[in-house]
Amino acid sequence: AATLLAGASRIKQASTSTGGTLQINPRLAWRCDEFKRPGNIASVLDARDSNEISGYAIFDGWQTMGMVTSEGKLARRERLGLAENEAATTVRQTNGGPQQWFSIFSPYGQASYIFNREFSEPVRVTLDSGQKIRDVRFSDLDKNGVSEVLMAIEGGGIEIIDPASGDRQQISTVACESLVGFAGDVLVLRQGKVKAIKSDKELNEALVKESGWTVSNMETVSDKQLLVTGKNRAGKWSAMAFDDQLNRLWTLEIGPQMYEGTLQPIAVTQWRQDFVWAIADSNHLVQLVTGSGKWIGEFQSKAPISGMALSQQTDDVFLTIASDTGIESWALQLKSE
Repeated sequence: AATLLAGASRIKQASTSTGGTLQINPRLAWRCDEFKRPGNIASVLDARDSNEISGYAIFDGWQTMGMVTSEGKLARRERLGLAENEAATTVRQTNGGPQQWFSIFSPYGQASYIFNREFSEPVRVTLDSGQKIRDVRFSDLDKNGVSEVLMAIEGGGIEIIDPASGDRQQISTVACESLVGFAGDVLVLRQGKVKAIKSDKELNEALVKESGWTVSNMETVSDKQLLVTGKNRAGKWSAMAFDDQLNRLWTLEIGPQMYEGTLQPIAVTQWRQDFVWAIADSNHLVQLVTGSGKWIGEFQSKAPISGMALSQQTDDVFLTIASDTGIESWALQLKSE
């Protein structure tokens, strides 16, 4: 199974922490063995309360999705309706707003499927011949509470897509490997560098001069905070948090190497007036830290992690992971010291 460890370990506390720590008393909330090849996990929000979840969507075997309740009971399993030669290895979801959407796709694939929270009939976005999807994200660029889809397309720049209709519009010809919408701007990742399209500001200009730091992954929580992972010339990996003005807030050393594969290595959820980040490395270790830079602890899985999600339920944070041994959800039971 898995164990949770206290903060005293090889992982250093956030270097510019706001001070204070959190007590953690984890307990195994539930375990589900209904899946043969579970992959990415998405938390499905409760329609009545967007801060609570009604369950989880587990993506199993690249073409199948299972819905699990918040207590870990299998509610239903169904095929995603993909063509025989299509696969879905990656899921993105909205992280704010009243309407929750999910996008299912494969990097370098030619189609993305956009689902609502009920996972009913999807909107299918198909690219032209020769074009490939690099990344898909949700963002509220005009800050009106309605999410749009941002898609990075190899050979097609960046498009913005209406998730309800599938209507598409190119907003930039910039080529990139990944992107996020953040604080009204679009941040693009290209060859280890992150640049804001509108403001023309480079995120890691100072970092490159300082240590040759290159970015590998990006994730946001609403428009409040950006977390990026990367490494310096010496091969040391770190996670760095930035505010909505792209000022660096704190840095956390995260281990020998970031996770590589179809697992999304960064997860986040709201918690009280703060939020909690989870970062997975190649040793199947998940580090936990708050948005304010408080160290929480780390979670060691004895089997390779194939899916990971954080969620809030009844004023607690749950870390849910999938591996070949099954799906486990741990209540972290956080308390301020």
